[in-house]
Amino acid sequence: MTGPLRAEPAPYALVRLSRPDAAAAPAVGWATWSPTRRPGGRAGVRLAGEPAAVSRLVAAVLAGSLFDHPHRLAADVHEVDGRLRFRRDVPGCAGVEEDVELATSPALRFLVGLTAANPKGISPAELASVLATRLPDEESERAHSSVALLLNIRLLVPVLPVHPQHPAPCLALAGWLRDTGRGHLADRLLAIHRDTAAFADLPRRPGRPR
Repeated sequence: MTGPLRAEPAPYALVRLSRPDAAAAPAVGWATWSPTRRPGGRAGVRLAGEPAAVSRLVAAVLAGSLFDHPHRLAADVHEVDGRLRFRRDVPGCAGVEEDVELATSPALRFLVGLTAANPKGISPAELASVLATRLPDEESERAHSSVALLLNIRLLVPVLPVHPQHPAPCLALAGWLRDTGRGHLADRLLAIHRDTAAFADLPRRPGRPR
C-alpha cells in the first residue's frame, strides 16, 4: 500500500435481523441454581455441542485482555458500493444473526486485509501498531480507537482456543487456561464441570420418569 492512510470514523448501521435456521438453533448452556434447587447455589455449565456457550465462556475469560488475544474476521465480510458488510451473532439470542454495514475507508480496508491475511488470527494490539505506522503522524494515536471500534461492533472476533464442537470443551478450556498462566480460572472451571457432572447422581424425584 502506498501513501498514508486516514483514520476516518466508520459509522455503522444495523440493516437486518434474521434467524437462518430457528429449528437448529443451539441452546446456551449456562444457568445458576438457587440454594433451594441446588445445594450451595452453585453454577452449572454444559458446553458439549453448544458453540454459543463455548464462545460466551471464552469472551468472559478474555474480557480484560482482548487486545492481546488473536482475532479473526466476522462471518461473510464483503464490500458493496463503498459499504462493508458482515454478519454477527446477536448476544443472548442463540441462533440469531444480524447483518451490519459500515462506511468503508482505506484504513478499514487495510485492517480487514491484514486480518484476513492471518488465518490463525492476529491480535488487535498488533493491528493497531501496524496501522499507526501507516497513518500520518498527527493521526497515529487514533489507531487504537479505530481498532477498538471494530472490536465493539464485533467485526473482529476472538479466535477460540478450542473447537466449539469439542467433545469435552470444559476440560480443553481448563487446559488452555492453565497453559496461559490462569490456573485459578482453570480450577474454577473444573469445579463447575464436576458440579454439573454430579447432577446425574442426584436422587430422582418420586414419580418422575428418568
